[in-house]
Amino acid sequence: MKLELKTLPSHLKYAFLEGDDTKPVIISSSLSLQEEKELIEVLKVNKEAIGWALSDLK
Repeated sequence: MKLELKTLPSHLKYAFLEGDDTKPVIISSSLSLQEEKELIEVLKVNKEAIGWALSDLK
């Protein structure tokens, strides 16, 4: 199933946590390539925590 991604403002872009089109996240387009790689790695490591509500942490 192909995701339908919306057009983003020029200061934002999509990055993907898995493959070329799976689990999209929105990041700043002003990040350097190294910063983007580091951010994606942190998000991948912590992807299970993404989307938790505060009530999940209690």
